Amino acid sequence: MINDCVRTLLIHSAAPTSFWAEALNTATFLLNRRPCHATGIVTPHHLLLGTPPRYDELRVFGCLCYPNLTPTTPHKLSPRSEACVFLGYPTDHRGYRCYNIATRRIYTSRHVVFVEHVFPFRDTPPRAAPPPPPPVCSDTDTIPAPPSRRERTVPRHGSQHPEAARHDDIGSQR
Repeated sequence: MINDCVRTLLIHSAAPTSFWAEALNTATFLLNRRPCHATGIVTPHHLLLGTPPRYDELRVFGCLCYPNLTPTTPHKLSPRSEACVFLGYPTDHRGYRCYNIATRRIYTSRHVVFVEHVFPFRDTPPRAAPPPPPPVCSDTDTIPAPPSRRERTVPRHGSQHPEAARHDDIGSQR
């Protein structure tokens, strides 16, 4: 059951499989907050902590989000937020884990604005593929030879013919 949930989170968000651990933590978080057959209508969260879970904090895995970065900015004119991807919930306190694709940094913040219908991993083009190899020439293809260094198109001595200029150059080298 948990593998199905992890697979669904990764496929729906189009997140790379390298984020499987984040999807696993989120799947565990979600499964502990839903009722199970063994306990009736009581959730594992309620059995463990004694309080019913809050569902108003749940967000869509892999959606676009903007965490508040004011406490970590170097100066007051720095941007207060950056476009990130929602990756789940931290295990040690309340808040949200947000991943910045450009800097590859994870932020944890309680104050996050979510855009739950936009998925950056889905909308980001994949890494550029290497350029295709040059075409292979067959025996029947003819490749024009590059121009020789000896061939000149502009005469060296005024209006003299290029051949004459070349002969003059050869004669002057002797």
